[in-house]
Amino acid sequence: MNRRRMAVAAIAVLAASGMAACSDTGPIAPTGQAPAPPTAPETDPVPEPETDSQPAPEPETDSQPAPEPETDTETSPAPDPNPPSGDGAVTVTGDLTGTVPADGAATITLEVTERAAVAVGATSEDGGDLELYITGGGIDEGIDDSHGYADVFSFDQSGLDPALTHVLEPGSYQIDITEYGGDENAYTLEVLSGTQVVNPGDSVDVSVPADGAAQLFISELSSGSETFQTSGSTDTKLWVFTPSDHTSFEDDDSGDSLNAAIGLPGVTPEAVVVAVGTWQNRGGDTTLSVQ
Repeated sequence: MNRRRMAVAAIAVLAASGMAACSDTGPIAPTGQAPAPPTAPETDPVPEPETDSQPAPEPETDSQPAPEPETDTETSPAPDPNPPSGDGAVTVTGDLTGTVPADGAATITLEVTERAAVAVGATSEDGGDLELYITGGGIDEGIDDSHGYADVFSFDQSGLDPALTHVLEPGSYQIDITEYGGDENAYTLEVLSGTQVVNPGDSVDVSVPADGAAQLFISELSSGSETFQTSGSTDTKLWVFTPSDHTSFEDDDSGDSLNAAIGLPGVTPEAVVVAVGTWQNRGGDTTLSVQ
């Protein structure tokens, strides 16, 4: 009897404590139903910021186009493919490098504005046998094989290559290049000139460019037995050409040390062409004198 009362009392105590626990967590949903979601607290709507309905003004721009930069419409003249030879006394018109047509001639013109010593030489790139002819100013002559007659050019000449030297007065001269057998042939032509006069008793300083041609001078012979010589430390070469008989005098080391000297053997007194070069075209400075 007492045990039964004690059990009933215990059950009553447990029931009371369970109800107290449930009351702390809120109402309990009926069995079989999901609990209702929590209700969000009511809030006042945030007012949107006021905006200016008018579009922003576009930046002002200058409607005038920018001025174009000024340009110089003047153009420099094209370089002359055939500049005056030497000191400008001889101007060449025509091709210095070209082809001799079969059974024909390649022609160039020399315009001489001042009395000048002139040397014209040609070489064949095809191994042909070229010929040179010059006409004008009372001159009408030609040459076939120079055989080293005037080895004064910037290129080496073979025995079949022609060369002409003259003291030319102002005027026009025609140079014709032909081939001995009438064959078509490539050629290279070079025209040298100089107007400075070195007479007996005179001397002049000479500068020969490396890998370049000899420098030309005029000398008026008075006796035909003059002596031409160079002096200095440069290994020089010297030529004297007598136009009337197409004779060439050449020397390398007959002067002092490496200098050249030529004594004429009583040739016809006339204006001759004198050329000063260097051994193997190495170039250098020297002094030419005539006695």
